[in-house]
Amino acid sequence: AAECLDALRESMKAIGYKEVLSFLDGEIKYEEMVELIKKNSRNYAKRQLTFLRGMENVNYVEAGKTAENIIPGKIKEWLQNG
Repeated sequence: AAECLDALRESMKAIGYKEVLSFLDGEIKYEEMVELIKKNSRNYAKRQLTFLRGMENVNYVEAGKTAENIIPGKIKEWLQNG
């Protein structure tokens, strides 16, 4: 199981994992780890929004039960309009 915690694995570069590894290795304190995860998550969300702002025909759908009813129709519409 220890080999799964190899910092060089691509999966370990995801937000949260690298910060936890730094904490477990004693490089940072718990509070710093939590703040880094929050900061890195916010920065990632900002990059996603910037990317999506540049795309045409993006349809945002609120998550939840409503999305389950809306998304299939949006996909069908998209496929028909090609």
